[in-house]
Amino acid sequence: KAGGIYLLINPTDPLEYNNYILNHSQAKYMVTYSHDHSINNGKVNFNGKILSLDNFDKDYHQERLQETTDEGLKPRVPVFLYYSPGAAGKPVGITLSYQDLFNWVLFNIEKLKIDFSQTLFVTSSRIEMRFPIWLVNLVLGGKIHFFEPGRENKNPDRKQEIMSLICSLAFLQQLNSTNTYKEFLPPGLSNIVSIGEEQFKAGEFKSFLKEKKIRWHNFFGFPGIKMITTLSGSGPGPGGEFKHLGRPVSASHVYILDSSKNPVSIGVTGELYVSGNAAPGGYFKNEPLNQVHFLENPFIPGTTIFKTG
Repeated sequence: KAGGIYLLINPTDPLEYNNYILNHSQAKYMVTYSHDHSINNGKVNFNGKILSLDNFDKDYHQERLQETTDEGLKPRVPVFLYYSPGAAGKPVGITLSYQDLFNWVLFNIEKLKIDFSQTLFVTSSRIEMRFPIWLVNLVLGGKIHFFEPGRENKNPDRKQEIMSLICSLAFLQQLNSTNTYKEFLPPGLSNIVSIGEEQFKAGEFKSFLKEKKIRWHNFFGFPGIKMITTLSGSGPGPGGEFKHLGRPVSASHVYILDSSKNPVSIGVTGELYVSGNAAPGGYFKNEPLNQVHFLENPFIPGTTIFKTG
């Protein structure tokens, strides 16, 4: 609403990494709590204004944020920025727009129909989990309970209220490999939303979900290849493994093409291209990468197609 771009900084990331993305993004404000100001033990190079959430009223009146303009709220204007490791060794910034966020919320509400009234969000430092996935909960007026692995749950009684779980696929795989999912998963759980690309052999876990009537959605390529690249709505296949990437989300197209951008036959190796809601907004301050990956769509004139690489 302020017309700015949201960028998440992880205090546990390497100092060189955080210094680079702060300098490259030219962030003007850092919103945090006073006890978290010492990112990377106070060595991080940030010359902007720090706004403390535990003292926000005072800080806000002292430093008024720039007023919103109509230009700042157009559908394709970037609103979220995150960095992933680049091939050249430097982090690469990728943007998502207001339209991307809107489509993400709408897809969850209209297509998945997940009960987000009470959601358990398992925190993670993994890049794909840094996008505010819980935004749908706020739009729907639901409650979010954050859980950090390795820390004691301070409100064990609230576990009875949880309807949906959001976590990385790696975390779910850990529960499965250690056979602790029955102990961890809330008794009233109806939905699991996992995010990741790892191989997953469900085995008894799949039978458990079927018995408890728990729906399992896994998002692949999130959020780099747009909001979600593909979706597996019914969990693993008959053998217990994810047999395919799933299906493209609403208003999206996924293509497997050869070097001449022609569709390949079934069973033939090709490269993944995506368009529509499955494509990212663009690379931040990196026109050479934009020219390589965002190409004219040969299947839908007047649109672009994203070469995933």
